[in-house]
Amino acid sequence: CDCSGFTMLVYGHFGVSIPHYSYSQENYGREVKSLSDAKAGDLICYGDHVAIYMGNDKMVAAANPKDGITVGTADYRKIVTIRRLV
Repeated sequence: CDCSGFTMLVYGHFGVSIPHYSYSQENYGREVKSLSDAKAGDLICYGDHVAIYMGNDKMVAAANPKDGITVGTADYRKIVTIRRLV
């Protein structure tokens, strides 16, 4: 699945409905001011990419068909917004 499909499926598993487009997901929930205020489960939005924050500056996301679901550093590129949905 793609990045927004991954986040949609994970949140859906927990009963939270979000759209299947990264740009749409940027507007859901409430904004978290900075990565230092982020909690596990928050969405990290990078504009054309979205991931789920795991804590300790780590995120999990659908990378690409070859690499699949990956764990990486949350600030690996410019963060557009952080969203708390639950």
